[in-house]
Amino acid sequence: MIYLVSIFDAYLLPFFHLGSVPVKFAVIAIPLLAVLRGKLLNLAWLFAGLIGLNWVGKSYAYFFLAEPDVTQTIWVSMNYALIAAGLCCGYHTRFKNLDWTFYLALAYIVVHFLIVLTWQYSSFIVWFYDLQERIDSGLLELRSVGVVTNPNVAALMMNMLLIFWGVAKYQGQVTKKSFRYELILFLGGMLVILSTGSKSGLLAFVAILLIRSWHVLMSAWRRVVQGLLFAFVFISVSIFVAGQVADDERFVTLKNGLDLAANLPARLEHEIVEGTRIKKLVFAYENWLLSPIFGIGSDRASSAIVNDVFYHNDFSEILVSTGILGLLMYFYLTYRVFRISPLLVVPFFLPGATNAFIFTVHLAMMYFSFIGIIMRVQKIELAHGR
Repeated sequence: MIYLVSIFDAYLLPFFHLGSVPVKFAVIAIPLLAVLRGKLLNLAWLFAGLIGLNWVGKSYAYFFLAEPDVTQTIWVSMNYALIAAGLCCGYHTRFKNLDWTFYLALAYIVVHFLIVLTWQYSSFIVWFYDLQERIDSGLLELRSVGVVTNPNVAALMMNMLLIFWGVAKYQGQVTKKSFRYELILFLGGMLVILSTGSKSGLLAFVAILLIRSWHVLMSAWRRVVQGLLFAFVFISVSIFVAGQVADDERFVTLKNGLDLAANLPARLEHEIVEGTRIKKLVFAYENWLLSPIFGIGSDRASSAIVNDVFYHNDFSEILVSTGILGLLMYFYLTYRVFRISPLLVVPFFLPGATNAFIFTVHLAMMYFSFIGIIMRVQKIELAHGR
């Protein structure tokens, strides 16, 4: 019960503040549950290794690169520890079924569009979800920001919930077998992601849709018919939505998202050729060369030797902070997650290679808690010879 409260809090409610520090109930509850419920899983030891390498790199940067600050290294270490706690907590949490993945995703869609449709008229919504800064900046008129006031994170959260549902259904852990449940979530999820205007979110959604469609089409011939029906409805709803939002100011974020989807190849080309992505990779490479084996830790703010560019890339961040050893550990972690389910590995690359996934703190923790749940499901099935 505490786990379900934590995951619904993580995806549906705003942060509360302890002084100036934003906090989620889940960040407190999940580690406590992990401590109470059992020992550290083998997969979780990878995060212990990353913590150790991060501090080895930090020590090198402190003594040899004139980088005395440790704030970010402490924060990243806490993030890794929370992910390990989430993995262990999920593994030791038992559910009769995973139908809650449907209700959580549906509730997220409803709350997201409640914010989109009412923020201009409801001072309570603005206060409750702390939207004033986004209103003042003008961002909320262009992109929906969701419950955490960040459009890219809002898209990531939606994609995570679609993955939860897809994996749970593929593993046979939901009682809602009807195809209409799939249709509701993916159509609603598409609208949420379009409204955020997130390029990485849109690409990830397409990847999830393709993998899930493959699962459906391979299961039986009836599923092929359902898949074709799904594609027809999906395209029809997209065209209908485009017509409805064209002149309605309440849906301007959705209209912007449709424009993004229609011009996505050109936007991506501009991002790669004329944007800063390649430059950030070069900056990451320069920092990595300072300590290629063990890295330089996560702090890059006060040294004249180390550049302080924010990479928008988990792989670059891990390479620089923990060296080639840490990156190899992360590749191995990615491989292990892929073996559990190909769907689960999508966020490692989208947005992991274009923005951030592993460093989203409470979201990464909750995501790995779900991975722990699926690991237990697969272990039980293997024990029963299924």
